[in-house]
Amino acid sequence: MSTVKENLIYLFHIDLKNKKQLYLTSSNDNIVYEGRKYLPYSGLNLLSGKFNDSAENHILLHGIFDSLGITKEDEIKGSSIKIIYSVSELYRHFVTYICTEYQVYDLEFKIKCEPEAIKYNQSLLQVFSKACRANFGDTKCKINISDYEVSMSIKSVPVIFAKSVPLIIKIFTSFSLRFFKLLHTITLASDVKDRRMMHQTINYSFG
Repeated sequence: MSTVKENLIYLFHIDLKNKKQLYLTSSNDNIVYEGRKYLPYSGLNLLSGKFNDSAENHILLHGIFDSLGITKEDEIKGSSIKIIYSVSELYRHFVTYICTEYQVYDLEFKIKCEPEAIKYNQSLLQVFSKACRANFGDTKCKINISDYEVSMSIKSVPVIFAKSVPLIIKIFTSFSLRFFKLLHTITLASDVKDRRMMHQTINYSFG
């Protein structure tokens, strides 16, 4: 985790989900950049940032509630936050992240921001795959099952088939009983054979 240097001045353009725009700065004075006035309210500043090759990138912001800045009524989570930093009055774009966590305390708050790709919450494997990863008829499949449904009903059953049903059940039951009886006999025979082989092995070993 890397700590952000305090001698930097940050500009924050916060685009809330309700289309409200906030322009704030970590400076104690108003700053005009590209025709926009960034206001020194809410004491918004960067606490820390983490950036690595594993795409575990995020930054933490801290501020206090202010009627002229960020209020408790503002829906910060899910908003887009563009951060610009200034060194010796030279401004450069830092990141544009999405607020993924918004922790509210009594008079202050913390904002966790992550890359915009995190909001899609799905891996490339799920999006680009040769095999279909959806279940037939679900929201990912997009197929309407009702378009393939066919309603059918039985009007009548032939008399010959109806009379044959009890006989078929009797034959199947008899066959099933014989099969399981045979299977049980084979199992017992195998068990006896294994016991004989084990006994012979013991006699041979300790003779």
